[in-house]
Amino acid sequence: MRAGGLEGPAADSVMRVAGAVEQAVYAPRPRPAAGLGDDVRRVGAALRASAGRRAALRALLLPRSAARMGWAVSAAWERTLVRWSAATRRLTGALPRPRSGKRT
Repeated sequence: MRAGGLEGPAADSVMRVAGAVEQAVYAPRPRPAAGLGDDVRRVGAALRASAGRRAALRALLLPRSAARMGWAVSAAWERTLVRWSAATRRLTGALPRPRSGKRT
């Protein structure tokens, strides 16, 4: 198994987990797979053992899945700003225009 540099039982576990995920996503009637929890724990332990301190800390604090959350927060913030901008334009458009300073 090249990805993650795993060998032996951990590499076999990766293949079983990948097969189960593929079944769940693509098969019309996925087959249940026994022992997946143990496989996932074995793979996690092997990855933690093979990762350097920096990579392990980055995975803990900034997992790649957090990027999706960041994108969702960014999109929500953008929608909020657009709504505020539209509301501000409506409110300021309803205000009377100031008169010119000249009096005749």
